[in-house]
Amino acid sequence: MQESALTGVRPIEVRVAKPRPQTWRYLGVAAHSLTVTAAIVLAVSVAFSGAEPVGLVMAAVVGTLTTASLATTVWGGRKGQVFPGLIGLLLALLIAPALPHSAFDSFFDFTPSIFGLVGGLTALVAAVAELTKRPEPRASLQNLLSVGGGVAVAGLVTVSAVSGVVTLTGKSTLTDAERAGSTAVTMKDFKFGPETITATQGEEVKFAVKNSDPVIHDLKIKELDLKVVVKPGSEKLLRFTAPQAGEYTIQCTLHGGMDGKLVITQ
Repeated sequence: MQESALTGVRPIEVRVAKPRPQTWRYLGVAAHSLTVTAAIVLAVSVAFSGAEPVGLVMAAVVGTLTTASLATTVWGGRKGQVFPGLIGLLLALLIAPALPHSAFDSFFDFTPSIFGLVGGLTALVAAVAELTKRPEPRASLQNLLSVGGGVAVAGLVTVSAVSGVVTLTGKSTLTDAERAGSTAVTMKDFKFGPETITATQGEEVKFAVKNSDPVIHDLKIKELDLKVVVKPGSEKLLRFTAPQAGEYTIQCTLHGGMDGKLVITQ
């Protein structure tokens, strides 16, 4: 059989998209697994605090964004990594300023902050590596990242567990003698109770302040330069002499909207 030659026909060029480097994908997955964990701990904290709808909505938004970032990291393409990278950057920018207030002996403050910050920064690095088309690292670097990442995650989990133990065992309480003659002030559900406290000018005032929320609160009276920080489940005594008659604002500087009032009469 005689074969006919085809002339003037250009061959079809088939372009096959290069697969995403697995190292950066795995790094992003590990990073957003940390951010999702941070969101879960935050949601539990908000639920335990009996927070108002605003707090629950905030926790839901954080959980949705971190979960969507994790899903995009796993199944999205290279260009799709813009979203996880932006979420990582946003988390880092939001958490970093509050990190000094996230005491180690307050599990529900410390764990979401450290997991969210480390996860956010790592997610940003992974996204930038993909978007700038960084090639697959050498085998030695892959092994280093794998081992180092495993050690880092294990370290975070261990530190978080120790934080939980310290939180449970490190609660401080007042003696009966310290409570005698004091006004009981509670911090619960991100509110002060009672919201209004009265005292007479010139008398000695004692507040027995108890924090019944799972996160740190403080009680500050700015005009009197008074402040006390109370860890979860702990009690602190605040003692002062009542100033001149008037109204003074009591506030928690760590959580907006948590306010009370001190009324001094003559």
